[in-house]
Amino acid sequence: MNGVLGNIYSKSAIDLSINGVLGNIYSKSAIDLSINGVLGNVYSKSAIDLSINGVFGNVYSKSAIDLSINGVFGNVYTNSTPNASITGNIYSKSSIDLSINGVLGNIYSKSAIDLSINGVLGNIYSKSAIDLSINGVLGNIYSKSAIDLSINGVFGNVYSKSAIDLSINGVFGNVYSKSAIDLSINGVFGNVYSKSAIDLSINGVFGNTVSRLADVAFLGNIQIGSATSSRSLAINRLLGAPYSLDVSGVARLTETGLGTAASGTTGSLVLSHTATGGRSSITFTSPNVTTDYGYIQYSDNNNPNITTETNGGLMVIGVESNDGSGNNMSDRISLYASNGTGNVGVNTFTPEYNLDISGTLAYSNVTEKFIPITVSAALSASFGDGLIRYITTMATAQTLNITNIPTILNRSYVFTFIYVGGATTGFFNAITLALTNGVSGTPAIKGPLTAPASTSCFVQQFYVFITNVTTMSSNTVIQTLTTYA
Repeated sequence: MNGVLGNIYSKSAIDLSINGVLGNIYSKSAIDLSINGVLGNVYSKSAIDLSINGVFGNVYSKSAIDLSINGVFGNVYTNSTPNASITGNIYSKSSIDLSINGVLGNIYSKSAIDLSINGVLGNIYSKSAIDLSINGVLGNIYSKSAIDLSINGVFGNVYSKSAIDLSINGVFGNVYSKSAIDLSINGVFGNVYSKSAIDLSINGVFGNTVSRLADVAFLGNIQIGSATSSRSLAINRLLGAPYSLDVSGVARLTETGLGTAASGTTGSLVLSHTATGGRSSITFTSPNVTTDYGYIQYSDNNNPNITTETNGGLMVIGVESNDGSGNNMSDRISLYASNGTGNVGVNTFTPEYNLDISGTLAYSNVTEKFIPITVSAALSASFGDGLIRYITTMATAQTLNITNIPTILNRSYVFTFIYVGGATTGFFNAITLALTNGVSGTPAIKGPLTAPASTSCFVQQFYVFITNVTTMSSNTVIQTLTTYA
C-alpha cells in the first residue's frame, strides 16, 4: 500500500499489493486484489479475478467472475459465471485476486493474508500468520500469531504475544512482547519492554529499556545523568548516590592492539580529580571488618600531605587496620614476584636481586636474617644465621654447611668468620652447599684450607659463586685465611 488508508482487519491469509489510498480491507477468504482505480469497499465470498483500472464504487459477487474493468461504473450483481465488462458495482462471495493501485475504501478478510503495504494506513488486526512489509505510515499493529514485520514507516504501537521478527527503521511508539523477539531498530521510539530473550540492535534514540533477559548493543554514545553525550559511555553521579557506577560481579576492560601507555592525560584506566592539591585512590574494603582497608593513592602537586616539595607527586600503597584491636603489626605489604623467587627493583627496571636499589639506602632498626649456616660440631660460642660471624672458641676443625641458598644463577655470596681468643686452634677445613631447589653437595674448593699461623686472631672468608643450579660440584668456592698477631 502506497496510499493513505484507514484500518486493515484480517483473520486468514491474503496477499495484498496496495499502492493507492484506501480505508479498510475486510475479507473472508483468500483474495488477490489487483486494483488500479479508485474504489469504495470490496466484499467477497467466492473466487473472483479483479483487474480494475477505473474508478468505481463497490464490488459484490456470488460466483467466479473474470472482471476486466477499465471504466467508471456503479454496481454489479451476478449469480453465475460470467465474463463481464461491468460499469456498476461488483459483489462477490468467493476467492478474489486483488491488485489495488488506486484509492479504495475498506478491505475485510478472515483468511491468510500477505500484506505488502507501501502507503499510509490506519490499523492492522490479524488472528493468523501475516507477513507485513510496510513502508508507509500506519497506526497500530495487533497480532496473536507469528508475524514477520518489516516496517520502514511511521506507526503507533506493536503488540504481540508470539514470536515476532521486527525490522523497524521508522518512528513508532512502544513495543511490547512476551516471547522471543529480534529487534533491529534504527529509528526513534519510546519504550521497549520484554519478558523473554531479546537481541536489540538499536541505532536510534529511545526512552527506556526494561528487560529480564536481553543482549543489548548500542551504536553511538550513551549518557547517564545528563542530557548530552560526547563519549561512548558517560555517567554523572546523581545527588545522594554513593557510586556513579556500581557493578555486582567481575568487571573487565580489554584494550585492542598494544594498549595505552601512561601519561598525564591517558591510560588504560584513568582516575582524576578536578581540584588542585587533591588525590585519587583505589580502595580495597574488608567485608569482615568494615573499618579495615587497603589502598593505592596518588596525591598530586601542592598536596598538603607532601611537605618536602610543593610540586611533587606522591604514590602511596597502604593497608590500614582500624578494628580497635591494637594489633597493627599484623598489617603487611608484600611485593611477591615469580612465586617468591623473582626480584624487586627501586629506581631500576632491571632488578638483578631480590631487592635491587639504584641509589642511596638509609635504614634503621634492622633485624639481620641471612642464609642459615651450620657446622659439623657444636661451638662454644653462639653461632647463628648470617654472613659475618664472630667465633671465640673452636677447638677442632669443622665442616661448614651453608643451606637455603637461593636457586638463582650467577649469584655470589661472601661468608666471613672472625676467630679470637686463647687456644683457638680449630677452623673450617671443609664446606658443603645446599640450594633451595634441593640440589646439594661439595663445590670445587680453591684456596688454602690450612691451619692459621696464629691462634690468637685470624679471619677466614669463603667466596661462593653459584653458576650451576643442577650440579653442585660445578660451582666454585674460594677460601682465604688471614692471620693477625
